[in-house]
Amino acid sequence: MTALLQVSELNAYPMAQNVIRKYTLEEKIENAVHAIKSQVINGKQLVVACSFGKDSCVTLALALKAMQELMREGLPVPTLHIMHSNTLLENPIIEKYNAQMIKALGAYKKVSGLPLKIWVASPGLSNNYMVNLIGGRTVATLPDNDRKCQQMMKKAPLDQCKRYIRNYLKKELGQAYTAETLLTLMGTRFVISSTRFMS
Repeated sequence: MTALLQVSELNAYPMAQNVIRKYTLEEKIENAVHAIKSQVINGKQLVVACSFGKDSCVTLALALKAMQELMREGLPVPTLHIMHSNTLLENPIIEKYNAQMIKALGAYKKVSGLPLKIWVASPGLSNNYMVNLIGGRTVATLPDNDRKCQQMMKKAPLDQCKRYIRNYLKKELGQAYTAETLLTLMGTRFVISSTRFMS
C-alpha cells in the first residue's frame, strides 16, 4: 500500500525562482576574460589548443581579448602559445581554411603587437596511423572500440608539441618555470546538439 504525504508534512518549502542566475552574453565574455587575466597575473603561461572550429575559436578570441586588456592596463603580457594539430588527412578545404587562419593570426600578431607563438603538430611518418595501417603494423579501429587512430594522429603529436612548449618556456623563464606554470585552454561545449551528434 502506498502512502501519500502532503507537502506540509514533508516540511518542504517552495524553491526560489531565481536560484540559477542567467548571464547575458556580455557578462559571460567579461567573466571568461577576467578568469583568463587572473591566471596570467598569477604567473600562468597560456597555451590555447585550437582546431579553428567554433569552440576553439571562441576560446582563442577570449584569450586574445584578455591579453589585449592586460597590455592596455600596462601589465606584462607573456607569449600566448597557440597549438594546432594537422593530422595530414584533412579535407583539402579544411586544410586550406586552417592555413588561412594561421596566416591571419600571424598578421594579427604584427598589427596588435601581442606576443603570439603558433605551433603546428603533425604525426611523424613512423607514427602515422595510415602508414601503419597500410604497412600492416596496426589494425583498423572502429568507433567506440579503439582510439588508436586518434592517439596516433592527434594526441601523440599534441603531447610532443606541448613538451616542446615546456622546453621553450624552461629556457625562456629559467628557474621561474615550474610544472604548474603552463595552463592549456580548450574550448568545449557542455551540450552537443542532436543534429551534430548524429553527423
